[in-house]
Amino acid sequence: QERMRIDSSGRLLVGTNVAGHANADNLTLADSGDCGITIRSSPTDTGAIYFADSTSGGGNFDGLIEYNQNSRYMRFATAQTERLRIDSSGNVGVNTSNPQAELHLNDATGLSRIRLSGGAIAADNFEFGQGTTGVTNGGFEIRDVDASATRFVIDSSGRVGIGTSSPAK
Repeated sequence: QERMRIDSSGRLLVGTNVAGHANADNLTLADSGDCGITIRSSPTDTGAIYFADSTSGGGNFDGLIEYNQNSRYMRFATAQTERLRIDSSGNVGVNTSNPQAELHLNDATGLSRIRLSGGAIAADNFEFGQGTTGVTNGGFEIRDVDASATRFVIDSSGRVGIGTSSPAK
């Protein structure tokens, strides 16, 4: 029984004779049960999947998924820049290669925030963040994005404000 085929379009088909996604897949793996790919590297090296366009030559890449065997972390890159890392303890860093908590967000401009939004009728969009609109010098804010209004703030001096971005002394 045939196990592997290179079709007339140059696609590699393993365990099937039909490409997985019309003409978009150059590699299709198929099995009647579980199916997967293993990327094996030495204990001190990395395994990776690189994404590049036809103008990215000489080892350049635009996107990356990489696992570092030695330090035991996984990283993801877009536009040639690391954007997300999962370290060996399970901490996730967004825009940081050294996450210090279960979820560590970092923005070099000081505008780290989390947005909650919903598709329900009359659902508001809220942001929780440090250094967001109306709060300077490392304060914390809960902001109603749709109303462009600060709902709760703790400023850098520890003052608390409800419904204002400038708490009184």
